[in-house]
Amino acid sequence: SSGPGDRGVMILDNAGKVVWWHSTEPLTAMNFRAALYKGEPVLTWWEGKSVKGLGVGECVIFDRHYRQIARFRAGHRRPADLHEFVITPRGTALVTAQETRRRDLRPLGDRANRPVIGSVIQELQIPSARVLFDWRSLDHVALAESHQRIGPRFDYFHANSIGLTSDGNLLVCARNTWAAYKIDRETGRVIWRLGGKKSDFRMAKGTFFAWQHD
Repeated sequence: SSGPGDRGVMILDNAGKVVWWHSTEPLTAMNFRAALYKGEPVLTWWEGKSVKGLGVGECVIFDRHYRQIARFRAGHRRPADLHEFVITPRGTALVTAQETRRRDLRPLGDRANRPVIGSVIQELQIPSARVLFDWRSLDHVALAESHQRIGPRFDYFHANSIGLTSDGNLLVCARNTWAAYKIDRETGRVIWRLGGKKSDFRMAKGTFFAWQHD
């Protein structure tokens, strides 16, 4: 994803021989994976630029013949973030994005009117990117839950992954709060927190975690 040479996505066989290579130069590709879409095998990835650990890009889907069948940004014309893009069993996309709002951080020992980066979790129709679900960390998770140092860019939450739970809700992992959140897929309510400063579960000896990505 960085350094010298071409950039792109690649499939290798078990012997290490290149089966397929697709250049995305000068853009970076991340989250390259196989998936099912409308019952057919597809390849999906994020493509764009990484800016200080956050992505500005698009979600891409290729069919089994290595032809592009969809390319879209996050909903509401937001750039898609590099951290997650997964197709659900019902043929929608779960993606990460971000927003910046100004907040008064004096209660945290800083100053007023500081820009804060919040994570946005969306479920989208494919390929229109019409928003079916829109969850924003700044509306549900307090800034005081963060373990991140306050600076010019206070990236207090930093969603790293989205998973589906067995009851159809969402499991979101946040690196900078050192916690995972189960989120109601209909209302956006945080059902529980695992880890972090406000865990709903007692963390036994040896179960502490931080900076987790999945």
